[in-house]
Amino acid sequence: ISPQSPPCPPGCHHCRDSVKPGAHLTVKKIFVGDIKEDTEECNLRDYFEQWGKIETIEVMEDRQSGKRGFAFVTFDDHDTVDKIVVRK
Repeated sequence: ISPQSPPCPPGCHHCRDSVKPGAHLTVKKIFVGDIKEDTEECNLRDYFEQWGKIETIEVMEDRQSGKRGFAFVTFDDHDTVDKIVVRK
């Protein structure tokens, strides 16, 4: 819903959801799933820096196998995450 959106009809799920706790939280971290095993932090940084300044990148490994499978990228501004999510 944007400021230009027409009024919502009664019972609209957007309006109903907007009153739930946490509905308006700002998020600076994204989950990046299904990354290749040989993906390094620098590969993720090279790609995601086009969107904004990165605070941290955490490439997670399975404790048992040691394989990499996902990562978290934290930006310095929640607007960056909003832009990435809208683009998807």
